[in-house]
Amino acid sequence: MKTQLIAIACVVSLWCIIIAHAASYDISASIGNSHMVLYPNVTPGTDTVIEKYIAVNNINPIDVIVSVKPTEEFEQYATVLDPAFVLAPNETRNARFTVTINQPGRYDGKILVSFLPASNPLNASGVGLASNIIIIARNSTIVAPELPPAQSNETTTNPSTDISPKNFGFIILAASALIILVIAIAYSRRNSGGMKNE
Repeated sequence: MKTQLIAIACVVSLWCIIIAHAASYDISASIGNSHMVLYPNVTPGTDTVIEKYIAVNNINPIDVIVSVKPTEEFEQYATVLDPAFVLAPNETRNARFTVTINQPGRYDGKILVSFLPASNPLNASGVGLASNIIIIARNSTIVAPELPPAQSNETTTNPSTDISPKNFGFIILAASALIILVIAIAYSRRNSGGMKNE
C-alpha cells in the first residue's frame, strides 16, 4: 500500500511539473527591420520629423503583448506612436515612431520591442529585440557631393530578425521526471517483491 502511494505521488508530481511548465510558456520574437540607416536633409534650427515603423510579427501560437519604446539616450529624439498592443498568432503590425532632429550630424539609437504572453503577462518571462537606428543628417543648405541624389532621403534596412529561445529547461525537467518515475517503479517492485518472500 505504501509503495502504491509513493508511485501515485510521483505521477501526480510529474503532472504538476508539466502543467506548471505549460503555464510558463516560452515565446519567440520577430521584427521586420532590425537595422535602419536614414539620410535626411536638415535645415539647422528647424525641426525635421522622420516617420518610420518597425514591423512586429507574432510567430507564436498564442496572443502576445508587445511593448515598444526607445532607449533612454534616444528618448529625446524618438517618439513611439504605438507603444503597446496585442498581436494574435501569425499577426503582423507596424509599430510606428517618429524621430525629430534640428541639426545636421550623426544620431544613433535603438527602439526596444518586448514580447510577453497575453494569457499570463505578470508571471511569464518575456523576450525582446532592438531595432538599431542610425541617422546621418545632412545640412540641406549645403550640397553634399558624397551621396548620390537618389539616396538623400532613403532608408537602408536589414531583413527580419527572429529569435527563438532554446528550451533546455524543459528537456532537463522531463529527464528528471522520468528518472524519478523509474526510481519510484523500481522501489515499488523491490518492496512488493520483498513482501511476497516474507
